[in-house]
Amino acid sequence: MAKTVLIDADKARNLKFSSNQMIELEDQLGRSVMALDEGMRFADLRTMIHVGLRWEDKDLTLEQTGDIMDAVIEKHGFEELSKKVGEAVRFAFGGKAQPPSKN
Repeated sequence: MAKTVLIDADKARNLKFSSNQMIELEDQLGRSVMALDEGMRFADLRTMIHVGLRWEDKDLTLEQTGDIMDAVIEKHGFEELSKKVGEAVRFAFGGKAQPPSKN
């Protein structure tokens, strides 16, 4: 089972990318998840987060996902949102959590 990453947004949400979710993401984006580091549009990020959150909220829409992104960015900044998505993707490929930064 894929590990989840806690996101503090409008409420606590858990982002997760299982194998099925990664396949769904590829289908929706029309390209391999392996190619995501070759450039990602903001819409791609929203789709990615949408797929990663829907396991917990089946009725979640893309528009609501954009609102969730806005809430995270407002509270913690875009870098934090990107970090959380990256961590969830690492977990999908069997990676481990990175230790918290010492700022």
